[in-house]
Amino acid sequence: MNKLITGSVAGLAIAGGAAAYMPIKVGNTVQSQLQQAVQATNAQPGNSFQIEITDYQKSAYSSEVITRIILKDQTGAISHPDDYIELRHKIDHGISSATFKSNVVVTENIKTIVDKDFNGIVPVRFDGEVSVDTAVVNSYLDAFTLKPEGPHGGEIKVKPANMRLIYQIDPQQYQLQGTWNGADLNASSDHLSLGSLKIKASGNPVSDYIWRYQSHINLDRFDFGNNVINLNSQQLQLSDNFDIEKSSEGAESISYNSTITLNSLSASQNQQSMLELKASEISYVLSGPTVSATEALIEASQQMQTDQMTQQDAQKVFPLFADFIQMLNLDIHTLDLSTPDGNINGNLNLSLDANTQELLQAFSFAPLLTQFVVVNSDLNISKSLVEKISPLQALAAQLNQRGAYREVGEDLVLKARLKDGQLVLNDVSF
Repeated sequence: MNKLITGSVAGLAIAGGAAAYMPIKVGNTVQSQLQQAVQATNAQPGNSFQIEITDYQKSAYSSEVITRIILKDQTGAISHPDDYIELRHKIDHGISSATFKSNVVVTENIKTIVDKDFNGIVPVRFDGEVSVDTAVVNSYLDAFTLKPEGPHGGEIKVKPANMRLIYQIDPQQYQLQGTWNGADLNASSDHLSLGSLKIKASGNPVSDYIWRYQSHINLDRFDFGNNVINLNSQQLQLSDNFDIEKSSEGAESISYNSTITLNSLSASQNQQSMLELKASEISYVLSGPTVSATEALIEASQQMQTDQMTQQDAQKVFPLFADFIQMLNLDIHTLDLSTPDGNINGNLNLSLDANTQELLQAFSFAPLLTQFVVVNSDLNISKSLVEKISPLQALAAQLNQRGAYREVGEDLVLKARLKDGQLVLNDVSF
């Protein structure tokens, strides 16, 4: 019995010692991962900022870290070292993970702005959890109101927002989900109102330069106006997907699919209606460029040292860009526009028929591009809509004059073909 008790006590002591040591190990791991992340971020070409760890106080069960984000100028240099933001991170070490809370430090270089515009409290904060293979970061934006000075005055009300990022290290992938409750701006005769915005996205890397991803964005409403122009939209949604396709020969190319839908969209100028759409949808695919051509263009662009392209940059980037767009194909496979006066339905395909050298010549003289553009389109347009819109009336008159007018039921039919600079409408050359 004594041996059993002694063994149990020894086992508990070992387990307790291990449990006491694990937070220390977690703290060491977090410090190492943070240092590696800072080094990797700073090593990225084309970064507009640099991160520094200015203070790291670590104990057995917690740490307090201050990181500084310093802005760079157009040349990539730190010409104004006072242009920075500091974040204070309070980290608690657990058995297998660490939790943290982060806030913006009100340093002297931003104190005047924070005191004046935000009543001394920065409206941005973060928290989350980090383990060996996963990081969860929650971002929060608290509501605030700005009242700009000047003759126009006005008020900007920004509503709360939150965002969650889940980043998995092995296998490498991310998930992003968030909501912004919108904003309202009123300044003199201008107004802007944004409703709730929701975003959901996920992705994983295909290579060092390309990420496969899909996302969905929903904007509840959008309203902008002044004494001249007014624009209003309800339930605007954008869904997109970026992936890699493999041909039967094994060649890999990029493919981007996107769908835009809305419940309504209206625009007016001087109280006269310019555009009014009911429930409508546009879906399209961008495809063609190979993975290798895409990576080469991205790599060359990231190696540019400034925002201003030099002659040397142009000589390197333009041929790669020409190779890229030479392969590009735009396919609008769903075009469904609905108005109170009628509909437009159909599809459109656009590509380029030119070699790299021809495209490089066209870059220096844009009208040459019309010789290389290939367009194929099939549209059905309600005759009631044609009667209401002057450009469509002129088009119908031209078609009728050239013997190319076609209709099916209550729709004007338009089959358009463009190649080698020659436009053909309904099998008649124009």
